[in-house]
Amino acid sequence: MNPALKKGTGVLLALSLLTTTPAVAASAVSVPAPKTVTVSFVVSDEDKSDTFQYSDTYFSGSSYQFRKDLALASFALAVSSGASQVARHAGDFTTENRNFRSLIDQCGFERYASSEYARKKPDTNTIGVHIASKTVSDDQGEATLLAVGVRGFGYRNEWAGNGLIGASGDHEGFCLARDQALTFVKDYLRATGTTGRIKVWVSGYSRGGVVSNLIGGALDDGYDLGNNVTLSPDDLYVYCMEPPMGTMREKVRDEKYNNIHNIVNPADIVPYVAFKDWNFARYGVDHTFPGIKDQGYSAQEAKMKEYLKTTPNEIYNIYWPGLFQAYTVRTAGKMIVSVKPNQKDQKTFYDDLSHLLCTSFTTSRQDYADNLQDIVMEILSIYGREDYDFKEALNLFAGKVQNNAKDVFTALIDPSQDAVSLLTDYAVQSLNEANVTQYDRAKIRALLETVVPRLTRMAKADPSTTFTFVANAVNIFTAHTEGTVQSWLRTLPESYLKEHTSYSYNL
Repeated sequence: MNPALKKGTGVLLALSLLTTTPAVAASAVSVPAPKTVTVSFVVSDEDKSDTFQYSDTYFSGSSYQFRKDLALASFALAVSSGASQVARHAGDFTTENRNFRSLIDQCGFERYASSEYARKKPDTNTIGVHIASKTVSDDQGEATLLAVGVRGFGYRNEWAGNGLIGASGDHEGFCLARDQALTFVKDYLRATGTTGRIKVWVSGYSRGGVVSNLIGGALDDGYDLGNNVTLSPDDLYVYCMEPPMGTMREKVRDEKYNNIHNIVNPADIVPYVAFKDWNFARYGVDHTFPGIKDQGYSAQEAKMKEYLKTTPNEIYNIYWPGLFQAYTVRTAGKMIVSVKPNQKDQKTFYDDLSHLLCTSFTTSRQDYADNLQDIVMEILSIYGREDYDFKEALNLFAGKVQNNAKDVFTALIDPSQDAVSLLTDYAVQSLNEANVTQYDRAKIRALLETVVPRLTRMAKADPSTTFTFVANAVNIFTAHTEGTVQSWLRTLPESYLKEHTSYSYNL
């Protein structure tokens, strides 16, 4: 952990606890039946609400057994851990944990605390973590249950850390966040005087999901939480929502990590990042939603889409992955000879795209670290700004690229068409249409002058995959939304998610 971030953590934590809920002595509590709780979470520029179920009984059995009810409760924990938009609009960082606090209050947790950068403006390589605790009982007696929510929404400059992959080893940005989160958990246990047997419940979405995954891996490997607590692997409940891959394949091949449950949509590109061609993987078991080529998919998708219409989401109740279309493209020199639809599904396409990005867009991970990492981090940092007009401009830009796929692809393979100018024009038009007035056209062009030659290499190496990528720019990136995850979780039977499992190191 960066010493500058670690300095004063214990004092800040103690002050946070003193100004929130007073510490209480652990005491036996009755185990409640499942209760309905209202969860608020980020939807576009607002906080919206939905209802979920919670019970202490979710933690009475081994964490190695997948439970759909706990997966849904974990989804609620993950989305509630995002920065509240009500607080953001008020300019009050100290209350951005209000959605988490509301959830854990309803679930009977106490002694809540939020990490330093969940209570102040995030930086490039920080993380927001929230913790609360309560006493629960099972057939082995009493234990202190910690609910650990890792922020995956509203994290501003932390977007840049997603691009800090590094030239070798684990994903640098995600590991920096993991280390901060683990230190905060350890400090929380010390500050609250927690001793004896503990259970730990961890969840996060997207960036929060991969950090949760890495936290789970570290705890399974015996990370020291302090001499006064004991944590059994059966008492570690980790549910990761749409997590990227953050560690190396050779580290995760052990069944001890099967108490880490990854909820994965094969139509979402994010769980394919960072890439398997660079040897990345996840800890634990992937529980996968249906793919378009799976038996019975149409009926399953129809149920999911009906539910999507009833729950808050930021994608206009549209399941964008359902609009995905792959293409077979033939070229001759600088010309497109033919473009024909094919039946390739998203999973196969993402496998092909990942390979292409690792061999043509970049030549190696070292090439990425040396020549692209800073650019990617800058773009992601801009995307993480609190400027929703700018995000709208990016969405408009993706739409222009997708709607003009043939023109964009032709410009990539024909230098006389000047793809840099074409894409610069699309970017400027999108910014103007979104009412963004502060931008530097020359800087946009300079960025594209770096990226476009690499896209051209992709187009020449694999025309079909590159054209499909361009022609689905909106469909691909809007697949990564919490509304679709919740809708699949709600409508799929528990047996489906128990049976449809895989391991990322086998991808």
